[in-house]
Amino acid sequence: MVYKLTDTDKARQLFGGWEETIIWSCLQGVMGCIYADDDRHPCSAAATLGDFAFFAGKP
Repeated sequence: MVYKLTDTDKARQLFGGWEETIIWSCLQGVMGCIYADDDRHPCSAAATLGDFAFFAGKP
């Protein structure tokens, strides 16, 4: 199942070393959304904004 995260800090570690503005906007809740495989302990996540998506974690 895919969950839209309201607490994006749970996915922050998956995107830790990325310097993409879109990812940080999603994590800060400014623009875009973070979707994950689990809403409590995600192993995979996608930062999405418009038609852009950045995937992190387990494939």
